[in-house]
Amino acid sequence: MDINKKFAKAILVLRRNNDVKLTQKEVADEADISPRHYQYLESGDKKPMLETVDKIAHAFGMKLSDLCKLIEETD
Repeated sequence: MDINKKFAKAILVLRRNNDVKLTQKEVADEADISPRHYQYLESGDKKPMLETVDKIAHAFGMKLSDLCKLIEETD
C-alpha cells in the first residue's frame, strides 16, 4: 500500500474510532487546514507535507512520532 493510502487509512480510523466522533471539518479546523484539503488527504488523493501531518497529529492529541508509527502499522 502506498504512503498516501496508509496515511489516509490511519487518519480515517483515528477520526472514526475517537471517543468523540469527529467530522472532517472539525479535524481540519483543529489542524488549521481547509476542510477540502483534509478530504483530499483522508481519501488518499493528496500527499501531505510533513507540517500538515504534524498539524493533524496535534488535532488528534498525538505527537507526530505516534502518528507516524500508526501509519507504518497500517496495512
